[in-house]
Amino acid sequence: MRTSEIGRLVLVGCCLWLTATGCSKVAGAPRVYGTVYFQGLPAVAELLFEPTGEGGRPGRPVSVFTDKDGSFEVRPSSKSDFAPGPCRITVKIFGNTKTLINTEQPDPLKTVVLRRNIHSGKNKLNFIIRL
Repeated sequence: MRTSEIGRLVLVGCCLWLTATGCSKVAGAPRVYGTVYFQGLPAVAELLFEPTGEGGRPGRPVSVFTDKDGSFEVRPSSKSDFAPGPCRITVKIFGNTKTLINTEQPDPLKTVVLRRNIHSGKNKLNFIIRL
């Protein structure tokens, strides 16, 4: 076997290892998950997490949408994506699972701005929002 072939095998092996171990997980990075309810039903919503940078821990804002049961999850791909610490959370409600949503109407039915302290590791946040 030539050196170039060995190098390719090592590269392929490393790629397979990264894929199998989940290279998107970052040790110590916050994992934020939970559910949003609107008018008592799972919400169709967008959540924007904005680290405030207080305490010297800046991070990039992260935006996620709820799925069909109103749940969401933020899993950063690197420590610079989303840092633990004080965070401003903007929740834009577009409806709930019973309301028909006009996808051409970009304006949310309701917008709520909250502040939470996000910790390293797991953070479960559930939001119950009413009109």
